This record gives sequence, C-alpha cells and structure tokens, in this order.
Amino acid sequence: MGSAAKATVLRREPVARGLTPERAENFFCPISEPIGSNHPHEIALSIAAQLLRVRDALTPAPQTLMPPR
Repeated sequence: MGSAAKATVLRREPVARGLTPERAENFFCPISEPIGSNHPHEIALSIAAQLLRVRDALTPAPQTLMPPR
C-alpha cells in the first residue's frame, strides 16, 4: 500500500534522525506484491504473500539426515 512518492516521504524522517539512507532503503514501502488491484481483500492477500516470500528467503532450508531418494 502506498506509492513510491509516499515511500520517499516516509524514509526522510528516520534518515534525518540518523538512520543511514542504505538502511532506510530496506523499508518495505510500498508494501504488497504488484497485483494491479485495489480491492482490500486482494491487497491483504498480496501483503501476506509478500511476507511469506520474504520469510522464506530468510529461512534456511530444512536439513535432514536422510539422503534424497
């Protein structure tokens, strides 16, 4: 949700207070996967999808003691 212009505005204050611009670029704004819809329930699902995508990218693959078949 939001726009690229709003994201720029939202990043200004933390940077003005000492956060590095590089850290501010890590903010997820606008949030949601680009789905081309503005229906609230679809936006909610796209946000959930983005959260799962980010979580899965940060979580290491499960390890197993068994060799693959």
